[in-house]
Amino acid sequence: MATTALNLTPSRHRQVFRAICDVIQSDATLSRVIKTFSVMNGQPIDTQDFTVAHTPAMRLIPSEGPDAWYGPNGLLGPLLVTVEICLRGSDFDDALDIYAAVRRALYPTTDADRVAIHQRLVSAGAEGMFLLEFTQGSFAPRVMVDGPLVDVSGQMSLRIRQELA
Repeated sequence: MATTALNLTPSRHRQVFRAICDVIQSDATLSRVIKTFSVMNGQPIDTQDFTVAHTPAMRLIPSEGPDAWYGPNGLLGPLLVTVEICLRGSDFDDALDIYAAVRRALYPTTDADRVAIHQRLVSAGAEGMFLLEFTQGSFAPRVMVDGPLVDVSGQMSLRIRQELA
């Protein structure tokens, strides 16, 4: 793990988020199709709006949901990852296909790949048998001076257990 400005011990939420980023960025399909990745690691693109010049572009943004006690020595709560994708043009077939490619990156077709990703997320701190839940994706057209765009957004949720002892 990289050292951050605050130099804190990496949280489980951070470790799982970075594992998700690695899986998505190393996916053969997504790495071939996506020109610009923003994974909130302090790069200038993390604070910029996507334009036609960035497309196809993807941004992954972490946040947390409410925690609840998980026995006397731990908390259980979700890591929420917002997925933002910006595509050139106005073809919603591309929007549907790219969102499916994100799901497929995290739930690959082969058993061995699925198990490897599952084990990676669990070892980073994710909890549970069915780790990822994707919420409703949304797709919206946007008109820019230099051409039309389609904005794709959605969110995934994973449970994270934090030991207090």
